[in-house]
Amino acid sequence: MNESNHSSPLLTLWYKPRVTLQGLIAAGKGGEVAWVVAVLFGWVMVAPRYLGDEPAGSGLMLAGGLLGLLSLALFSWLLRNFSRWFGAQARLADIRTALGWGLMPWTLLPGLLLFFIATQGA
Repeated sequence: MNESNHSSPLLTLWYKPRVTLQGLIAAGKGGEVAWVVAVLFGWVMVAPRYLGDEPAGSGLMLAGGLLGLLSLALFSWLLRNFSRWFGAQARLADIRTALGWGLMPWTLLPGLLLFFIATQGA
């Protein structure tokens, strides 16, 4: 057994992304987490506007989450279809899993930065 079998994919994604995603896809897991990460990514992208000086409604956060979901679905579909031009054969669920988990660093790091900015009152 290797180290990846004992560690959480949330941890191994940071230092072994290829092995982690290959393991998740081979096991057929991680699809639900990919959707959650897409929603969180959408929220992180609209959070500066939501936390800005002008009050923004909660509809903005709903729109951000929905936009994250739709973006993951659209880009995974486009990637699958255009990669067929080059002979790739991948399932749509596998591509969604890889793209969603690939968004995790781009969600967590800016999300932490926004959290620190919001709590410092800057």
